[in-house]
Amino acid sequence: MKQFDTVTKNFGGNAFFIRPFGAFDAARITGDLSSTLVPLVSGLIPAVSNAKDVDTLSEVAIDYEKLGPSLAESFSMLEGEKIEKLLRTLLVDKNNISVRLEGDRDAQQLTFDIANDIFAGDLQDMFMLAVEVIKVNFNGFFKKLAGRSGAAKSIPKATTNGLASST
Repeated sequence: MKQFDTVTKNFGGNAFFIRPFGAFDAARITGDLSSTLVPLVSGLIPAVSNAKDVDTLSEVAIDYEKLGPSLAESFSMLEGEKIEKLLRTLLVDKNNISVRLEGDRDAQQLTFDIANDIFAGDLQDMFMLAVEVIKVNFNGFFKKLAGRSGAAKSIPKATTNGLASST
């Protein structure tokens, strides 16, 4: 994907237009992303490590006995200031997102104030938009992370004939 290509995602009646970061910005942001998300994702792997297809995480069976403790441990490692800094970097600091608000004809740059207005009381959409920005900019980040954890290597991939083959 080129730096000026745009991916459109819709949340809460608003259309968001996401452009990739420049290569050097993405390289720097990778460190922030890793230090913030790796503990969270790594903590959740024991509860969801039985996916049939790691590439799409299809048919994930969640081990609810492990999920509670995994979530508690993962979230205890996160600092609010780090999450806020990462969200600002992903969503507004690099001017890589425009938004067409519900009912408007034209898109405008997503700014800190507009993001605060849009996502006040609805943080789920803000996190979903951040995930989409991560997908646009760091394609394969989580697949590679799962592969490095060791859990994904033993998971068979589903094939078109219904038989599993090992990876």
